[in-house]
Amino acid sequence: MVSVLRVIALHTCSKPPIVYLPWIQWIFPGMPEVFFVSGAVMAATLRRRPALAVLRGRFRRLLPPFYVYAVVALGVMIVTDLRSSSPLASLHRGDILSFLFPVVRPTGSVTRVVLWGHLWFLNAFVWVIALAPLTYWLHRRVKGSPLLLFGLAFGACVMLDKLGHRAVRSEFYDVTLFGWFFQLGYLYDDGVLQRIRPRVHLAIGAVLGVAGWAVAEHIEPVWRKGLNELYASQSGHLLIGAAWMFGAFAFREPIQQWLAHRRGRALDLVTRRTYTLFIWGPAANALAFAAVRHFGLNRVLYFAVTAASLVGLLMSFGWVEDVAARRRPELLPGVVLRFRRLRPQEI
Repeated sequence: MVSVLRVIALHTCSKPPIVYLPWIQWIFPGMPEVFFVSGAVMAATLRRRPALAVLRGRFRRLLPPFYVYAVVALGVMIVTDLRSSSPLASLHRGDILSFLFPVVRPTGSVTRVVLWGHLWFLNAFVWVIALAPLTYWLHRRVKGSPLLLFGLAFGACVMLDKLGHRAVRSEFYDVTLFGWFFQLGYLYDDGVLQRIRPRVHLAIGAVLGVAGWAVAEHIEPVWRKGLNELYASQSGHLLIGAAWMFGAFAFREPIQQWLAHRRGRALDLVTRRTYTLFIWGPAANALAFAAVRHFGLNRVLYFAVTAASLVGLLMSFGWVEDVAARRRPELLPGVVLRFRRLRPQEI
């Protein structure tokens, strides 16, 4: 839940000149935690069910909500490109193909980057999920071996970039970086991480945090045109994300106890609409940004329109996530959509 809210806050508060809070990037990076949780869940599922059934179920939940989003996003891009006089406003065939099955990062019109720029995470998910049966098989034979392999692959990407032999595609960085956290979830499912003492977790987190700060400030500087962008440093992103992860491990038991007594409707809303929030969240920010550009720079208006747009998008498209998961479709968690069967005389 924390990682989801943090991603929403990052997208909302990264809109200069309305609001720009760069320090949010350094607080509990969201995607490493999302991939970690997904890896732990995947390991638990693969332990109980056949690999093919697991893959079929995961892709069934992953792709239909994305395709609904793709139809809307591509439709908006086509319409706006036809109305635009910019030579850059051209949606290519390759862009449309990248939305059919995101084995590469989905792309689109450069005039509407907000509609596809955040979809890199889906490409990384597709690959780590597709590789999960193999990596879990390796993990069962040599515990932690996939974690090491992904770490080495990430290091190879960094070295190729630094040595200047060739530019490394962003997809390789995404899969190796976040795939590493996915493999870390395997160790959590096995109980390995839980056996480490809290103070050791804190010490590891502190060391990783200092290392991440040093890398992001001195080795791979994250300052770009006065903006502090942690994600400009792939190594810094991994280290800072791991630092917060191990820090959270130190307080695992108090957090679990608190959640056991405080689980409520707000938490259910976030957890059962996580995917919808990730996909549609930037669209809500874009609608709010357009409103502010029209009516004037006003933070109150921006946050109000963002919140209203987010709720509207959740109510409009969140139920698709329920259908994909084979749950009863709900307008919002707790509000069931009831489709009345028509009588013959009403048809």
